[in-house]
Amino acid sequence: MLKMKVPSILLAFFLLVTYVISTSESKKDRLSNIKLPVKCFVSKNTLSCDGGKVECPAIKNFTGEGTENFKDFAITFVPNQEDVTLPELVKFYLYPRVENELYRNYTIQIGFKFHRFSVYYSQEMFDDGFRVNNLTCYSKLVDFYRQYVQDQVIRVKEESSTENVKAFGFLSVV
Repeated sequence: MLKMKVPSILLAFFLLVTYVISTSESKKDRLSNIKLPVKCFVSKNTLSCDGGKVECPAIKNFTGEGTENFKDFAITFVPNQEDVTLPELVKFYLYPRVENELYRNYTIQIGFKFHRFSVYYSQEMFDDGFRVNNLTCYSKLVDFYRQYVQDQVIRVKEESSTENVKAFGFLSVV
């Protein structure tokens, strides 16, 4: 009787250890690489993400004709900024949504001027989009955004074609 219980006990122990290891690994991945998209809103000069987990004062700056009509954006990391340690040097591109599932590029030419849409830190306006001029708050925003995995595929319309771009979240003006 004891001989039959030993293999069962060993199997149960093995399954328990496997479960504990896989659970701790998946929890670690979840904490450092959130797969769901971040959802942000800008209202009354405040940028708020995921129900207020992070909030920063933000100044809206849309200078091109018609750009003030953009209300929904996909948010992406700027390529090659993953290792930038100073948050004031980090920015995030905004892709304006033009139809249900279709976005425009983060840089748009209107007349002879190019307009680049982003969320950025600065004391001065230099991009269209949303400027945060409080560095402490912007640092928290950068840390918050860096938790997310850029795995939300959006379709971006170029002049005569579309391309897929990976975003980590969405921002709406309300």
